[in-house]
Amino acid sequence: MEQTAPGLGTIWTAFAVGRLDSGIGATSDTILLYKSTNNGLTYNLYSRLATTAGYKIRNDEMDIEIIENAVQKFIYLTLGYTSNGYTGQYRNALVVYDIINNTLSSPILSFPGATASSKFYRPRITSDNAKYPFNSYVTISVIQDSTDGLNHFYMTRFCKIFNPYTTTPAITYLPQN
Repeated sequence: MEQTAPGLGTIWTAFAVGRLDSGIGATSDTILLYKSTNNGLTYNLYSRLATTAGYKIRNDEMDIEIIENAVQKFIYLTLGYTSNGYTGQYRNALVVYDIINNTLSSPILSFPGATASSKFYRPRITSDNAKYPFNSYVTISVIQDSTDGLNHFYMTRFCKIFNPYTTTPAITYLPQN
């Protein structure tokens, strides 16, 4: 929910929709971003973003955070997806919406230590924007499963965004689990 004017009280929510197909020829999922300006009674579609062909967003793998100060407002959305219609790699992406200028970017998150068999899932996002509106940062965490084919090695990976007031943020990956 937006905490500053303009837009004070606006509620934002995101959904992923797609067909129940799978495999390399699967259709891409679509991210729908909605907003409500009447305390959640009705929602209006703000953005529709199709993912790359064959990318499927996994169940319970989206998280959202608003970053705002007196002049800028951004929606940060993390999501977990699988390539090739649920048969490929487990990865995470970040979608950044500038809701003042109606622009966006969607970088793929590339954590250190990834191998072809690594699975990254359950992205979560948080910020200290409420306390530090002009000098906040964003933290994203994911779980990495570095399977060797027989054993599973679970660890948490983190990255930080020290200047989130842009649609092209510099992402700093933390080297330690």
